Amino acid sequence: MNLLTPNESIVLRQLQRLDAETITAGARGLRRGLEFARGIITQKYLSGPRPKMLGVRTGQLRRSIAVNVEMKPGVGVVGTLGSNVPYAPFHEFGFRGEQRVKAHSRIIRQVNTKGEDIDPRRRFVDDKGNFIGFRESRGRANQRRVAHSFTQQVRAHRRRINYAGRPFIRPALELTKESIGLAVREELAKIPPTV
Repeated sequence: MNLLTPNESIVLRQLQRLDAETITAGARGLRRGLEFARGIITQKYLSGPRPKMLGVRTGQLRRSIAVNVEMKPGVGVVGTLGSNVPYAPFHEFGFRGEQRVKAHSRIIRQVNTKGEDIDPRRRFVDDKGNFIGFRESRGRANQRRVAHSFTQQVRAHRRRINYAGRPFIRPALELTKESIGLAVREELAKIPPTV
């Protein structure tokens, strides 16, 4: 048995349609805003300059930044921005504590065919030419260049780490929060008014 009048039924159907359109438009705007934040992360926070920001070594962290917007029942539209790379939280939040290091071999010296010491690693410098570090390990450089390597065996041990981190998601969201809200408002404004 229907307790609503025909006019009330029409209004209820329009409100349900409007509610679905509002949710869809809000989700579209949220996705657009989070995609903008993802662009800021990759351009400003994951492209150097080192040591203040994270530089690019393999590009895996930059490629892993993903946006997901979904409708959750009872909650509403939920947007997430993050990375599935295991070391992303290490850089985002930092780390203080002990870390286990497995036993491994370390290349301690490399010589060319003439017996001269060489260091085939590519150097990483800032804009002023100041040395920051190497772009690759000695082992990786040895794969590129023919050299004789002398290795040392390292036993398993623990090391203390006090790394403040170099956040990239939180500052980008703080920087773009107004743009995300604007994108949502623009999408909601596109909904045609109901009569």
